[in-house]
Amino acid sequence: TDTVDAKRLAEIGIIEQDLPLFFDTRESLSARKYHSLYAKVQKVKQQLSRAYKEATESAEKIGISLNLASIHNCLKQIEITLKILKEIIEENASELSEKVAEVKGVSKFQASLLCNAVAGRTFESRDQLIAFFGLDVRVRQSGNFRGKEKLSKRGNSFYRLILFQLGWSLARHNELFQQYYQRLRDNDKHYYTCILATARKFLKFFFAQYLKPLNS
Repeated sequence: TDTVDAKRLAEIGIIEQDLPLFFDTRESLSARKYHSLYAKVQKVKQQLSRAYKEATESAEKIGISLNLASIHNCLKQIEITLKILKEIIEENASELSEKVAEVKGVSKFQASLLCNAVAGRTFESRDQLIAFFGLDVRVRQSGNFRGKEKLSKRGNSFYRLILFQLGWSLARHNELFQQYYQRLRDNDKHYYTCILATARKFLKFFFAQYLKPLNS
């Protein structure tokens, strides 16, 4: 870490006093390595898929034929790798993950990622948990000017992607969250806003149902 990063970390520690405590175990650290690897491979897949699509479209526009079979085969191998990693993560799901996965609309894979992300961390409030994942809403304000509400997006972007997928799944398969999602849509809220709001609602439920009892 260079001096600029070190200074910023120190400022965060002083200014943002409502930060979670960390007590990682050997098991949670080991599981997090698989999650990190999955996230990196997933990112490579997204980048390669984008490059493949752009190359194909560009070739079609100028009327030439490209042999992109090797890239296509590479994408297939990446899919296999992701499937294997997903199975490993699910096989090593914690007891808490198993309980969370019982909620309709939550897969064991999603539950495992979510539970391991918070493993060894103490959250004193649901807002602290939401902020940890970067789903807290902030408003840029200067004098009488009030800007649009935006997500802080601090924390791990991979976990936010998982939470977005989780919000989508809950909105489709869980009646309680489906009703909440539909109310927002009926109020002309944007699709993405509704999905993320559903994910935030789940985090509140997750904190009250699973994390708060552990901390009491």
